[in-house]
Amino acid sequence: MSAFETYPEHLFFDAVANKAIDLAERSALKNGKDIPVGAIALFGAAIVGIGYASDGGEPGLDHMHAELVALEAAGNRLINPFPADTVVSSMEPCESCQEVIALDENITTVVFVTPRTELAGRGLVNHRRSIEERAAQFELPYNVVRLDNPDVNQRALEPFNYTTRDLITGKTKVDSDGFRAHIAQRIR
Repeated sequence: MSAFETYPEHLFFDAVANKAIDLAERSALKNGKDIPVGAIALFGAAIVGIGYASDGGEPGLDHMHAELVALEAAGNRLINPFPADTVVSSMEPCESCQEVIALDENITTVVFVTPRTELAGRGLVNHRRSIEERAAQFELPYNVVRLDNPDVNQRALEPFNYTTRDLITGKTKVDSDGFRAHIAQRIR
């Protein structure tokens, strides 16, 4: 019996989502230019790849979206011979990430915390169909799980409280210093 089977699924995903949120916070503190998102690629209960949104300045990264960075890390067969079967993200993956994930025949589940509609309501991303709508319409080849733990959801939203988007240029900016002060206050 695997660790995943002995640990209730919702608690397992909440724990992994908190690690993805840690990565989103790292994104908010480091890059300051992109929506702060973190993602983890799993093989069963094992983490096989991690990623966070970057502004393109990270050496060696081909992608800036957290989910793609995590899958790219998981796909490095020299380091990891096990293909990812689950992606856990601090935010609902964008449509292009959803499509890339759909092309990976090993991915059976996509788990996310913050829905894009929440961020669209704040003006941080464009309004698009939700992953649930796309899964229903296009029969995406994976299950979609939206986490509903209020504590996890609250924590996932914190970096977005320090994120703004210029509606004319579409450029995003994170007040990294403000978020750093928030984290220091939270730790006290």
